[in-house]
Amino acid sequence: MTPRRRAVLLAGTATLASAVELLLTSDSLRPQSGSRPGGTTGATADQRSGRRTFHVAPGGDDRAVGASAAPWATLSAAFRRLEPGDQLCVWGGDYLEDVDVPLNGGTAEAGIVVRAAPGERPVLHGLLRLHKPDFWTVRGLNVTWRRGLRPRDHLVKVVGGAHWQFVEAEVWNARSFAAVLVAGAPVRFRLANLHVHDTHRANGTNQDHLVYLNCGTGGGVVEDCLLVGSLNGRAVKVGPEEPGGAAVANIVLRYNTMVDNTGPSNVQLAWDTSNVVVERNIMVHAARDRANVTSFSLTGRANVVRDNIGWRSAGVLEEATAGLADGGGNFSFDPRLRPSARLRPPNAALVPRNVTAARYGAG
Repeated sequence: MTPRRRAVLLAGTATLASAVELLLTSDSLRPQSGSRPGGTTGATADQRSGRRTFHVAPGGDDRAVGASAAPWATLSAAFRRLEPGDQLCVWGGDYLEDVDVPLNGGTAEAGIVVRAAPGERPVLHGLLRLHKPDFWTVRGLNVTWRRGLRPRDHLVKVVGGAHWQFVEAEVWNARSFAAVLVAGAPVRFRLANLHVHDTHRANGTNQDHLVYLNCGTGGGVVEDCLLVGSLNGRAVKVGPEEPGGAAVANIVLRYNTMVDNTGPSNVQLAWDTSNVVVERNIMVHAARDRANVTSFSLTGRANVVRDNIGWRSAGVLEEATAGLADGGGNFSFDPRLRPSARLRPPNAALVPRNVTAARYGAG
């Protein structure tokens, strides 16, 4: 979060947001490059922190030691070997696999970090499953759909876990219920600086989302994300999977730019969903005659939509909906979005040309 945005957040009324505020910083996405690891023959260790650093690269060997000169070949083999305090450096290229392996949790003092190598662009062609990734940070690992996957397969699925982050990545071309699903009962999770786009129609009407939060009441934040192109779903759906399911609460959606999510709206809260704050977002293009923030059989309470910009919709939020309050500061006007090369194609970043709108949305 930039100092400017932190100042805006702290200056505002953030009673609900403070319950799940994660004081973490975030950087921009890393560019593509073609360099490869090399050098030492054993895992390196930071002499000050004692953190071990391992490496994985296409063309490596899962029987190797995971050093820069002898990297592992698959993310699956690498993930299962990480222990508290470890760092995994992921080198650029294509990883053709489904990652679904037991994970060791980190701790507050010794988190586990998975990061793209500097200047590299690793792409996982397949499913990413993270089960109870306590104190994990996954940074710069891009994920896309692979032929042969099933419509019920969420592309990225994180279940449970405490104090984890999935950040600075592109997730695209899902043909399933969600490109990114957060499920179980995570505590203080963070999705940030993500470019999630182009979830294609694969299931029933309005069932294919970019981000789906069915995540209990432990709290989390989605911020600084560019969420574009779910014509048969929402940019962000929040709520249990079905009526009577476990309650979902304490979510903050802030500083996101959401465009062309028409199934039926950019954000929707469903069933037993409470204490959700939707603030400082730019939301453009909902389904005809629908607002940018909608509800579906909402029985939860204390959900607030405030200080957002909406366009090409029936309004920023639905009117007269129990459990969904207009917190003020919501405006409908054209933010005049223009492409930017800061995030990768095919959907480039969208930067407001309107001076007022520049204080909202991702960036």
